[in-house]
Amino acid sequence: MQDVMNPEQQKVPLQLTFLTGRSEYKGKQLFKEFSLRWPDFIEFDEINAKIITKHSSEEAYRVWSLSTYSLQYLLKDQTIAEFKICNSTMLLLHHIISTPVSTDCSSQSTQSKIPMTLINIHLGAELLKFDFDKVNQEIEFLEQFNEKIMIKQKDKPLIIYNTLTQSLSTVKDFDAPEAFIFLYDKEKFLTLKEGKIEIWTADGERITEQESMLSYYECIALAGRYLALRWIRIQCQLRMRIKVTQRRHIIIS
Repeated sequence: MQDVMNPEQQKVPLQLTFLTGRSEYKGKQLFKEFSLRWPDFIEFDEINAKIITKHSSEEAYRVWSLSTYSLQYLLKDQTIAEFKICNSTMLLLHHIISTPVSTDCSSQSTQSKIPMTLINIHLGAELLKFDFDKVNQEIEFLEQFNEKIMIKQKDKPLIIYNTLTQSLSTVKDFDAPEAFIFLYDKEKFLTLKEGKIEIWTADGERITEQESMLSYYECIALAGRYLALRWIRIQCQLRMRIKVTQRRHIIIS
């Protein structure tokens, strides 16, 4: 059920304060110069040691250091709709662009594309700009896995785009999962749907239990560790959330 906020709740800014951790940060209020209100959020990325805050009123994102809690750079672009984070990079997904296209029958159809920008998450520097064309169905799955970008539209196969080689590959027997876990050091990812767990390589090849029993159970064990390190998004409509970082700092909002 979606949470519905009343106008008074929307006016309350999010405030974070350190309770434990390194002595120099105890009792320190974070982000006190910036107000975060619904639907803004804070996302903790422990893989790259970053904090990302969204500021809807400014149409901007700020990237902070998770080690020093200092501001590193500002992303101000009203076309950014979402972002994905991976090792050392951030994928910016811009709003879908639709353009009319004439057909042979003198009628018009619409062709859509998603502009994307790949940046260095540590510096904010642009690495690559490209478009994903022919978006004409609901997008069920869109994630970044190292240099690979995986896109699954409804009733269509999974498309894997390699940003290094700028090549496309297709995976026909991939169903959009209910949940997934990337195992970066294994170059594999797990998908979960209707109680079934499947293991895939970064190239979209499914690994069955018969092919690799040890690999299967090893990945299941690793899943618990990666679940603990996954990014936690703090939605401002909730009254309180508690985040314990990998360095045993406790942050309460």
